Amino acid sequence: MLPVILSSLIIPLLSQHLHLFKIGLLAFGSGLLMLTFTGTQIEGNPYTIMMTSGNYRKMLNEWYLYLTSRNKTSLQKRNAHNYTIVVLSFVIGACLLAFVSLALKKYSIWIVTFTFLLALFIEIHQAKKTIR
Repeated sequence: MLPVILSSLIIPLLSQHLHLFKIGLLAFGSGLLMLTFTGTQIEGNPYTIMMTSGNYRKMLNEWYLYLTSRNKTSLQKRNAHNYTIVVLSFVIGACLLAFVSLALKKYSIWIVTFTFLLALFIEIHQAKKTIR
């Protein structure tokens, strides 16, 4: 996560004439982010950290399985809810960032930096709890 945090922190500080460098830096950071969170799970179910059709497809599939099943289980409903939360989180986050970017312009990426820093601190805290 550190390369993503550092790259998103310095992007607004770069000259406006370095567009190709920014694109490369953003692509590098996104690739590292996807590699870092490969295999991420929520209650044992894998999901993709990037907003792709995979999460949306899994959400629809879980709802279909739950709604068409004769023997509905709470696990099926829980899985459907979890994927719905993941998809809605991406959509709401993207919409909020679009509105915030109107006010903060190029500095709006620092909200992403702050979010990743918060996630990093939570991960460190969780790791310390499991070591004890």
